[in-house]
Amino acid sequence: MSKDNAVTNGDKAIADALLGLGPAAEIKKPDWGYWTQLRTVRLNDAVLLSLDICPDWVDSKNGEIRVASALKTALENRKRIAANRAADILPMLAIVPEHARLARDVGLADFAAWAASTMKWADLPPELVAMGDKPTPVHQIVTLAVETPEPAKSMITSVVIHSTSARRNMLKPIIEKAQTTCNNPKDAAEVWAALLAMAEAKTAPLLGATEDGIQYLKNGSAAILNRDALRKRLAR
Repeated sequence: MSKDNAVTNGDKAIADALLGLGPAAEIKKPDWGYWTQLRTVRLNDAVLLSLDICPDWVDSKNGEIRVASALKTALENRKRIAANRAADILPMLAIVPEHARLARDVGLADFAAWAASTMKWADLPPELVAMGDKPTPVHQIVTLAVETPEPAKSMITSVVIHSTSARRNMLKPIIEKAQTTCNNPKDAAEVWAALLAMAEAKTAPLLGATEDGIQYLKNGSAAILNRDALRKRLAR
């Protein structure tokens, strides 16, 4: 992000920082050739990228960076907004406490689309904006790339939505593991929350979560366990 762009876009706070007003340190910009190849990053890193700041540079200084006060304010404001509205980017973050959301992973393309289209942040780096031109939000994914051992190439398999009758034994171990973390192992809401956390961590065979339910790997395909199916399982 250049100082001319910042001024043109009317973002005086960021423009002033880039023009050198205040006790700003030289800010290291991201290597976009690297960052644009990543599918997911921490929400905190995505916010830094939105201001054309290299997250690794910030990490190397343990977060203690000296920038112009105006840029510091812009950064803190964006962090607060992103944490508060994180569920707009990844719906499953709605169950994560707001203070913990910046440490969670989000799709970088999804964040870029949200920042440009929903928030309309005018000063976004063009490299980040380009990533959001054709986002693939988690809740809209209908195919999943599955890597297979060499010499086979990676293959694309369809997502199939299954109900209670599908592969009951495959999910039994992970459900029982989730139940061990619950005060009431028969409480569907409590077990569902535990499974969502495990899905976010991609604990096998779980792959993630969508609006339809919890996604898991079944014979090379991504299948879905929904709330009703879980409730029926627990009622047996």
